[in-house]
Amino acid sequence: MKDIVFLSGRAEGVNYSSPSSAGLLKRLFRISTKSGDIFAAMERQKKHFLCRVVPVILFCLCTAFPAWAQVADTSMLGQEVFRNRGKVAASEVFRIAGVGVPLVACGVAVNGENVRFREFRNGIAPSFDCHIDDYLQYAPAAVMVGMKAAGIKSRSSWGRMLVSDAFSAAIMASLVNGLKYSVWEMRPDRSGRNSFPSGHTATAFMTATMFSREYGERSVWNSVGAYSVAATIGLMRIFNDKHWLGDVLAGAGIGILSTEMGYWLADLIFKDKGIRHFPVDGEFSSSYCPSFMGLYLGMNVVLGNRVPGSRRGFSPGSVAGVEGAWFFGPYM
Repeated sequence: MKDIVFLSGRAEGVNYSSPSSAGLLKRLFRISTKSGDIFAAMERQKKHFLCRVVPVILFCLCTAFPAWAQVADTSMLGQEVFRNRGKVAASEVFRIAGVGVPLVACGVAVNGENVRFREFRNGIAPSFDCHIDDYLQYAPAAVMVGMKAAGIKSRSSWGRMLVSDAFSAAIMASLVNGLKYSVWEMRPDRSGRNSFPSGHTATAFMTATMFSREYGERSVWNSVGAYSVAATIGLMRIFNDKHWLGDVLAGAGIGILSTEMGYWLADLIFKDKGIRHFPVDGEFSSSYCPSFMGLYLGMNVVLGNRVPGSRRGFSPGSVAGVEGAWFFGPYM
């Protein structure tokens, strides 16, 4: 005797006379149910495609402005565009919110993909457990104060710097704690409902931005070092299974945004008192060698969800890596 079982739109005959027919039917039913759940989830992800991608595009556009300013076209049109761009980048709103707000938006946008990034973490470092991030988050601030105490001149006087940092810390703590105890998101390790946003990451990027504001004009490597430490803290919070990716992105945005707001408030109070500007060479040299190295962590989103003529499907995934290039000269 035979019966018909439908699996993903195909009819297959199953022989009941076989001793394992009942078990086979159960397995086929489970596979069919699981496949249906997967494809339904893919449909939901496709509907929310714009909600995830638009903030990422906005972030890329906003962070592209500083790089655009490095090369000025010698044509009249190029010079006009360069001057207009300078006005936008120099505006207070862009300086304060140009990076922090898009990062927070990205943190909210990738919230639906948090589980996939955690699967990536579990696949490469399931037993990672290092808590140096509890102390390393304060490293940029400690170095900043140490350099200041050693007599290395910074952007601000002691009084102006301490007031700026106090404003920044107060704004950051208010935003982080206000969100933590209103969103009530469960941590990946299920140790509490205060996951969003990451306080460690917010603190790390706040102190990194403080260090960059004070000593970034002396050398760009001061800023690179500070933000590298902050990015390491964010990654460690994910690998320690304490935060989702969205928590870390939002925390980074809040840390940067809080510091920019804190320094803006201090500038309103102190005006030109206790501030120092370092000479910056704004000329672009044709002999410049644009060598670089970077760490990236992102998400791939597919527009379709199935292979034509097959039961196989696509779904969003995570991507991480290191990239760089060394130029021996301006052209190679």
